[in-house]
Amino acid sequence: MNINLLEKVTGWIVTLSVTALFFSVPTMSQDDDEDAAELGAIEITGSRLKQTDIETAQPVTVITREEIELSGFETVAQVLQNTPYNSFGSFRETSGYANGQAVVNEVSLRGLGSQRTLLLLDGRRVSGTGGSGGAAADLNQIPLAIIERIDILRDGASAIYGSDAIGGVVNIITRKDFDGMQMAFTSGKPDTKGGEYIAATVTGGASNSKGNVFFTVQHYGQKPMYWRDTEWPNAYNYESYSSFGFPGTFYSPYFGYVADSRCPDVPVGGVGLLGDSGSYQNQLSDDGTNSNPDYPNSYTWYPYSKSYAGTPYADWSFCGYDYAQDIIALPRAKRNAVLMKSTYDISPDVTMNTVLMISQTDADSRYAGTPVTSPYPSMSADNPNHPLIGMGYPCDVIDCGPATIFIRSVPNGTRDNNVVSNSQDLRIGFEGIFDILGGANWEFNVQVMNNDIDNDTINLVNKPLLQKAIDDGLLDIFGVHGTPLSALAPVMQQFNHTKSYAADLKSSQADFIMSFDVGELAGGPIGMVLGAEYNHLSFDQVNDPHQKHN
Repeated sequence: MNINLLEKVTGWIVTLSVTALFFSVPTMSQDDDEDAAELGAIEITGSRLKQTDIETAQPVTVITREEIELSGFETVAQVLQNTPYNSFGSFRETSGYANGQAVVNEVSLRGLGSQRTLLLLDGRRVSGTGGSGGAAADLNQIPLAIIERIDILRDGASAIYGSDAIGGVVNIITRKDFDGMQMAFTSGKPDTKGGEYIAATVTGGASNSKGNVFFTVQHYGQKPMYWRDTEWPNAYNYESYSSFGFPGTFYSPYFGYVADSRCPDVPVGGVGLLGDSGSYQNQLSDDGTNSNPDYPNSYTWYPYSKSYAGTPYADWSFCGYDYAQDIIALPRAKRNAVLMKSTYDISPDVTMNTVLMISQTDADSRYAGTPVTSPYPSMSADNPNHPLIGMGYPCDVIDCGPATIFIRSVPNGTRDNNVVSNSQDLRIGFEGIFDILGGANWEFNVQVMNNDIDNDTINLVNKPLLQKAIDDGLLDIFGVHGTPLSALAPVMQQFNHTKSYAADLKSSQADFIMSFDVGELAGGPIGMVLGAEYNHLSFDQVNDPHQKHN
């Protein structure tokens, strides 16, 4: 294996903070006091102070368990990504092969990006993904069945949590205890072909006077959905058409852009050009095919025939490609997640909390055959397979000039991607009360997180080998000498290679927090928080873009 890029980033972050957070409890009636006593002191998202009054000056939205169940959603990502607070910049799992992101679901508050939206589980950070270098957390690793509520802080909270909370904070609060056993199974099917899913969950637990332990195991499986099966089947409706088709296009200084003569015409009734509007609707039949079964998704188009009528540009032609016929819109995905949580009272004043979260995601996605982009392949003026020779020009007598080639490696097959992501997150914490300062609440936590991603994409093109074969006269790309497709494809397939990407992210952190009252005003006590935090991050990334595919 030839390692072209090896990156290792290791960081140590030690933070010692002494923060005074003042909180004044409003004057309450006797009934309010009784309600507060029943509620107990809880920590509100956006504050380190525990309090009995659940109202806060911070703009916090709470999504309860009942509301989640009524929504019909099956994953945490579906719940959060469909709230009005999640704005553009949120990454949803989709077909692709960039650093394993096809298995990732993220949330972006206020449009500031997922790397600036902090994801917490019971007030503690959730591990970041290897594909993002630890900058963003994946919602897929949290089972939905374990959630008691979700707090969404819709404002920046960098003063409390750090710079990764500039956009806001999403704090997922899990159940405190669970007795018995609960099983659930659901399935769904979109109106569009593909995308069917199943979700199965098993939750169990037990408790006694000293504490409790419970777990949730969740499986989620999703079938792929192809763009060709949606109500927007053509590439124009997906994003845009592609000028990289097969058999291809060449550029000559004397003739401009010229599509290969074998590039299919549009079906009967097709317009054969984009015209000024840029639309190429009706060029392809409903199933994406054209008049030549050897090149099913390619078509010839003339983008400047109207806007530059009467000029040489009007004759420029391209062999385009309707790549949406190959693309998977939603990847095949399989996710398994386990969350175990326990609470044990070591003494009347000290409680031990343990949380273990393990998840694995496996996904397959697909792109169309590789467009061979910059550096574009080229043919020298004396190349025996120069496309102008096929047009009747004696390039051995006159200088035909170089030809730049724009081609898509359709014979090499589609770019199929598989990515596997594994995450582990363990937190052990202690909390209690010191008999000082009138009773000081304290909390100490140690957390270890790990995320690794293995990502492989096959059927990419090794450009240097492709260019060498062109220079050596081995590739008659434009059929100048009558080379059939059956003979061209095996030669091009020799230049396939697999892109490998692997990332390993490890993080360990510890924190200590103590809160107490330093005085009292007419409206209630004045609270203060002292805290210290240690964080160590290690990130390894390996890219191998030139490993040959067998």
